[in-house]
Amino acid sequence: MVNYSVLSSSVRRTSTPHTPSTSLRPLGYTSRSSPLCIHRIVFITAVMMMMMRNGVYVMVVLCMCVSWVTSTTSLSTSQGNNTWAELKSAVLEAQTVLLEQSRLLERLLSSTLSCHRSCAQGWWCPLPYREMLAECFYLSSHDATWQEARSHCLALGGDLATPTNIARLFSYTLDSGALETDRVWVGGTDLMTGSWRWLNGRSIPSTDWAGHQPNNWGGNQHCLNLRLDLQPHLNDADCDLEYRFVCQYFRPE
Repeated sequence: MVNYSVLSSSVRRTSTPHTPSTSLRPLGYTSRSSPLCIHRIVFITAVMMMMMRNGVYVMVVLCMCVSWVTSTTSLSTSQGNNTWAELKSAVLEAQTVLLEQSRLLERLLSSTLSCHRSCAQGWWCPLPYREMLAECFYLSSHDATWQEARSHCLALGGDLATPTNIARLFSYTLDSGALETDRVWVGGTDLMTGSWRWLNGRSIPSTDWAGHQPNNWGGNQHCLNLRLDLQPHLNDADCDLEYRFVCQYFRPE
């Protein structure tokens, strides 16, 4: 005769232990939720920055940031044990990258604002030239003789500077950091015609010369430099001396 009370007791002893229900997890939770959360937080951060900065370059920052998070963030999600501290750390790292890229792009934006203005008029200053009131200039970082300086400028697609306004060139030279020198070569000489002219053939007004200049001191001063310590600024000098120089790019006709 079967003892049902014993069977009942045995069944109770061998029943599968109760396991916690997974239904208590937040709705939509998965082991992959944390990276998605990171992306959402980074996206919100970038959108907030976009409201305060130029939209064009911040969108570039956003793309770079998302790419960085995707390629470098490796959080363990197999056990679903990511913590808020880990998420916060990842967001702080992403914000650091955003800040660094933003600073770089600020400098890029500053250097291209003149190009944007010129592009609206249908032209721009190619690198390494910089726009100054519709003229394109480049200040060298090394010294050279007048002829060497001209060859360097020609290789950059321009020539030694022949500005329409000396004050404009003077301002550009100072703004470009030429504080360790007191003069730079520009595009003027009397070797070609016997009279002082710019390389484009324009005569040099007497009002642009420094006091008692040109004086051809020593009989061999035939090249033009811009003096940063004199007013007016133009001065004749020996062509074989070495100074920094200013190149100019001319808009194609």
